Amino acid sequence: MSVFGYILPWTKRLSRLTDLDKVALYRLGMVEFYLRNNKKGRLTAQTFGVSTATVYRWVKRYRKWNLSSLKDYSCRPVRTRLPTTNWKLIQRIVDIRKENPHFSKYKIGFQMRNEGLNISDSTVGRILKRKNLIPLKLRKNTKRKSILSRPKAEKQLWLKNPGSLIQIDTAYLNPKGRSYCYQFVAVDRVTRMVFSRIYPTRGSKNGKLFLEEAKRHFPFTIQSVQSDNGGEFLGDFHTKLQEDSINHFFTYPAAPKMNSRAERVIKTVREEFWNDGNLLGDLNDLNESLEEWLTFYNTKRPHQSLNYQTPMSYYLSLKEKEAIGFR
Repeated sequence: MSVFGYILPWTKRLSRLTDLDKVALYRLGMVEFYLRNNKKGRLTAQTFGVSTATVYRWVKRYRKWNLSSLKDYSCRPVRTRLPTTNWKLIQRIVDIRKENPHFSKYKIGFQMRNEGLNISDSTVGRILKRKNLIPLKLRKNTKRKSILSRPKAEKQLWLKNPGSLIQIDTAYLNPKGRSYCYQFVAVDRVTRMVFSRIYPTRGSKNGKLFLEEAKRHFPFTIQSVQSDNGGEFLGDFHTKLQEDSINHFFTYPAAPKMNSRAERVIKTVREEFWNDGNLLGDLNDLNESLEEWLTFYNTKRPHQSLNYQTPMSYYLSLKEKEAIGFR
């Protein structure tokens, strides 16, 4: 026995509707509304809450016997960029990153070009990203500045000459095997040259000792000092500045950006030195290891803000130009 029959009208088209998602079905209803209402694009746009250009775009893509034309196309580019960097360059980038995990793509690219390897900073960044060698950045919370009637440094002192303004700040340390201590940091705004020492407390007496050591360390005369409003920068510390005829300027409360150089140095020391397992031993051991690292920081580590010069080389270049007075 044989069974004969025929396909009902529009049945084949209805079977294809099951392949459409909700967005494509919505577009199908929009196109059919447009066709049933004498192709009025503005009326269709107002009815479906879209722009007139959107209506005409989907009407143009609509195919009566191919409803999949209303689906979203793939956003993947037709032409994709394929890696063309030599594997030796890639390996050199990975090696530099492992030797100096805190170097940015600009410093790595600068070092490779000094080695005679022609590569751009953007290529270094893409390779670091592809190799998962870029750490996650944490978001900072900013606080509103408060006003305090204490002398503030004028902007003319910021980049006047080496020693015109030294920013000083402290950081709390918790070394293994001993009680907590405090790191004093002094940085010159012009040359970015840094001096730092660690003390068991952060009283003004230790602040005074730190000031005396900083004066012997820097190769130029300290003319002004800027600090926050902490107690370690009052009392004996402030008295010593007055005796040495050094101007003392303060920042606004809860305004770390005013002491940005010192804050940045504290973060750099923590990320590039202390976090690498160097926070061990007593105060003498900590100060000795910190002094060795500061020698590297001031004489060998390139600074992007100084056009990849070291603080010492930048200071010597200023001295050779004789544009300012030095002792």
